[in-house]
Amino acid sequence: MLKRNPNSLKRSGTSLKRGTGLKAKPRSKERVTQDRENSEKMWALFNTLWDGLKEKKCWSCSIPIWGENKNLYWHHLCPKNKYPDIMYEPENLYFCCWECHSKTEVGYPPIAIQLATEIARKRFNV
Repeated sequence: MLKRNPNSLKRSGTSLKRGTGLKAKPRSKERVTQDRENSEKMWALFNTLWDGLKEKKCWSCSIPIWGENKNLYWHHLCPKNKYPDIMYEPENLYFCCWECHSKTEVGYPPIAIQLATEIARKRFNV
């Protein structure tokens, strides 16, 4: 039988900071609006790039990608939280499958993504 972790988040409708028992600070209306605008702008870019792809294949492992456009297919080579000024640059985005994206996010990027990241960092001087 599994025991519930007392530090886990409760699903009571209010968000809690893990392990502190404190409520998270609610986002302001301005922040919510800004986040929505950023999301819409990012999706517009993703869709433009998706429509321009001749082949829907991972640029790292060449596996075919079927179905609809998803944000998990687009990896920011220079992290958007560290470099928000270049998060909408097409040269900072890398089209990859779920597996390659997941490996990259946990610290084990495929060689092709490592090389693309180095090129992007040089291009953007970061």
